[in-house]
Amino acid sequence: MCAVVLQAVRDYQAALRHYNISKHKDREIEYKKVIRECELFFRENIGAYCGIDGEKIITKLRADVAKNLNKKGIIMEVPENDD
Repeated sequence: MCAVVLQAVRDYQAALRHYNISKHKDREIEYKKVIRECELFFRENIGAYCGIDGEKIITKLRADVAKNLNKKGIIMEVPENDD
């Protein structure tokens, strides 16, 4: 069960990072999809895997990625929810 959560964390971090540095619009769409899927998992399904609050995970991971991007002079953007 830990492996599922860890993979979601890795996927979310990578998608946020790549969404912000991608120069290709078609790839941004893919990254945005992964971001939304991971956020949905953290908000609705993570309780089946662990007792950690999904919103706290999202907040922490966004802060970590933003910090790393800021070191490179990039201000992180999170895609708007199209729902």
